[in-house]
Amino acid sequence: YAPGEFDLYGRGWNKPRRFSIRDRLIGFRRFTTYRGACEDQYKVLSQYRFGICLENVDTPGYLCEKMFDSFKAGCVPIYLGASNITELVPKDSFIDLRDFPNYDDLLTFIRSVDESRYNRYLTSARKFLNNRMSRNRWFEAGFARLVLAAVRSSINSQIYASSSS
Repeated sequence: YAPGEFDLYGRGWNKPRRFSIRDRLIGFRRFTTYRGACEDQYKVLSQYRFGICLENVDTPGYLCEKMFDSFKAGCVPIYLGASNITELVPKDSFIDLRDFPNYDDLLTFIRSVDESRYNRYLTSARKFLNNRMSRNRWFEAGFARLVLAAVRSSINSQIYASSSS
């Protein structure tokens, strides 16, 4: 859509798929936007205004590090993942890919984002990162407490189930 405005990072993007008949018959087309593996994620993200954050699954409540990494680097995430993302993260801190019917509309929108609007995204992201409730839910000790509570709950459920049978 916009190879002059898009860079692709990661591992394996410019290698043919191992068992692809299409790649063997037609040939493998390399990505002209490919920039290689990202050695320092924050350094790379901090060089961009926007970063595409695609989750591996669309599971309500599931949110991996991609969006937080963008926030910390001062890069506005373009997000696609958890269907309830706006219950987890403020809507004004990211761009929801679902708001656009196609990539052309998304590209038109991000080209139109002026400095004022861009800074509002970053301000909202910083407020979210610095919010005590956010830290308690998503980061370090707070996240560890959530995992521990889930493990304890699971163990207690198993103990209860085996004692009642």
